[in-house]
Amino acid sequence: MHSQAVNYRIILYLVVLTLFLFFRLGTWSNDPLLEDHDSVSLMKQALTYRSLDPAKISQLDASKTPFYPAIVALLTPSPERVETGARVTTFLFSIVLFFIFIHIGERYTSPTGVAAGLLFLSFSPELTRLSISVLTEPSYITTVYLGLALFLSLCNSPTLTKSIILGIVFGCAFLNRLEGILFLVFVPNAYLTHYLVSGKHQFNFNTYLKYCTVFVVTFVLGIAPQIASV
Repeated sequence: MHSQAVNYRIILYLVVLTLFLFFRLGTWSNDPLLEDHDSVSLMKQALTYRSLDPAKISQLDASKTPFYPAIVALLTPSPERVETGARVTTFLFSIVLFFIFIHIGERYTSPTGVAAGLLFLSFSPELTRLSISVLTEPSYITTVYLGLALFLSLCNSPTLTKSIILGIVFGCAFLNRLEGILFLVFVPNAYLTHYLVSGKHQFNFNTYLKYCTVFVVTFVLGIAPQIASV
């Protein structure tokens, strides 16, 4: 009986994933135009990182976040195909987000309920176009939801390793988009709220402070080079 439930779950998610990929690849095949001026700027930034020229990299606008363009640079096969590299990067982040939604969703509902939500994600024209765009929003959303998934795990079974990973992930959110700095305040406060409201104090308040301190220090160390360059 258990194996049947597992098989149903796997088949259900594979069907939805197939639809998810089909609509995005179909939209991509129609040769979409660049979204806005930011797209051009991001591609130029990626090419600068790809050159590995320290002089050129040091001249980049310090207010421009490096996370997405740096990943694009890694996935760009040649300078002439930087747009392809950028869209592949966004596409891969959207697939990662698909599986993060499964992980989070199964904490609160059945596989059928998760699949229903993923179908909305798959059929939404706006989200479909965003999933292949040359913009920082998709990678930012993915890092935030990855951080949320880790945070939910951290609340129930906190460890120093999880706190460090959480700091790295939300630090990447800031390096993706500047509003990610809000998580430096939000995460410790959300953690404190959970600690006070849940009533399930598996550890004392000093331990809570230790985990929050580790998160904050990791976050700050991760973003320090970007802040220092401004």
